[in-house]
Amino acid sequence: MCARNCALLALFAVLAPAAAAAQARGWTELSLGGGARATRYLPVGVELCAPAPLAVFLHGAGGTPEAYHGHLEAHAEALGLVLVLPQAAGAGWGGGDVSAIVASMDAVRAELRVDERRIYLAGHSAGGAFAYLLAYEGSEGIAAVFSMSAPYYAIGARSDPSHAAPIRMYYGADDPNYTGGSAAALEAQWASLGVPYATDVQPGYGHSTWPPASIRAGLESLLAVRYPGAPTPSTCPDADAGVPGDAGGPDAGPLDAGVISDAAAPRPDAGSPAAGDGGAGGGVEGGCACQASGPRDAGALFGALVFIFARRTRRTVVNSPVVVLTPNPVTSDDNLLCTASGSDVDGDAVAFTYSWTVNGAIAGSGATLAHTTFGVDDVMRCTATPYDGIAAGASGHAETTIQ
Repeated sequence: MCARNCALLALFAVLAPAAAAAQARGWTELSLGGGARATRYLPVGVELCAPAPLAVFLHGAGGTPEAYHGHLEAHAEALGLVLVLPQAAGAGWGGGDVSAIVASMDAVRAELRVDERRIYLAGHSAGGAFAYLLAYEGSEGIAAVFSMSAPYYAIGARSDPSHAAPIRMYYGADDPNYTGGSAAALEAQWASLGVPYATDVQPGYGHSTWPPASIRAGLESLLAVRYPGAPTPSTCPDADAGVPGDAGGPDAGPLDAGVISDAAAPRPDAGSPAAGDGGAGGGVEGGCACQASGPRDAGALFGALVFIFARRTRRTVVNSPVVVLTPNPVTSDDNLLCTASGSDVDGDAVAFTYSWTVNGAIAGSGATLAHTTFGVDDVMRCTATPYDGIAAGASGHAETTIQ
C-alpha cells in the first residue's frame, strides 16, 4: 500500500504549456518516446486556449487504443471531451506503463490547455481495473472514474483524503466479471472507502459489448465532477479565468449508490465487441502511483511502482475457497447462510465477499440471504470471493435447491 509510505512523486503535476497555434482535430497518433505510443482525440469545438476536460482511457488486456475509437468518438465530440488512449507495453497494465500514461498526458498538455480540475480515468476490463487502482491507491487530482467490465482488486484505503472521486461502473449482465461477483465486491469496497458509486447493468450484453447509451452516460458522469481547487485560467484573449460558463461546478459528483438497469436497451450486434480482452480482466497487475505538489519525476515514479507491483504480486490468496451453505437441506422458511474458508500462501488473513443468485438472477450480497427472496424448487447459488487486502483470488461457489 503506497498511500502515505511511498516517495512524494507527482503523477499529475500541473504542467500547462502554451497551446500550439493549431492542432489536428479528431484522432492523432502520439509518439511518446522509448517505443511508447498513444492516440488522442481533440473535438472540433474545443478551443486550445480554454481549459478543456481530459479523460485517460485504458484499453482491455491484449487490446489497442484503436479498437475503442468507434465507441468513444461521437460521444467525446458531442461532450467536448479530450481523450487520450495510451498503449500498454504488454498484454495487460502494470507499473512499467505508468510512465507512458504520464507522457501521454504531458503530450496533450503541450497541445492545449487542460483543465486540471477535470482530469478523469476510465478504461475497459483490465484497463478499467488499472484506472481505479491508479485513482484510489496512490494518486491525487483525479476528479472521477468510469470503468467498464472491470474485475475486482482490493484497496485498503484511499490515497487522496481530500476527494473521494465518484466511480460509475458498467457491466453486461452476461459478463463473467458481473456474474462472478466482481461488481458486488467492488460495490462493497466503494461503500467501505466512502467512494460514491453507481452501477449500470445491461441485460443481453457480455464482457466486451455495450449499448452506446452506457458509454455516453459514463462519460457524462465524469464531466459532472470537478476536483476541488481553483479553476485553471484561460489564456484566450479577454477571457475570464476558469471554464467558460463555469460557476465553480460540483466538487463531488451527483452519483447515488445503486444499480442502473435498462431492460429496453438494444442487444449488441455481432460485430460490436472491442478487440482484445476476451477474458475476464486477465493481465491487469494492480498497483499505484504517487502524487504530491512539486515537479514530476517520471524515473523515480517508475522505480517506486516496480517495488509496489512486485509487493502486490508476491501476495496470493487461495485460488478457490471451500463454500458451504447452511442449513442443508433448506426449506422456504429458512434463511440461508453462506460460509467460505481458505488460507493465504504467505499466512495473511483472508476475508470474503459474498453474492447470491436465485435461478441465475442476482438476488443480493452478504453472507446471509433472507427466506423471503426465494421459494420451493428455486436454485440458490452463493459465490464467495477471497482477498487478503492486497489481491483477490478466484471465486468459489455452492448451490442448493429449496425444498
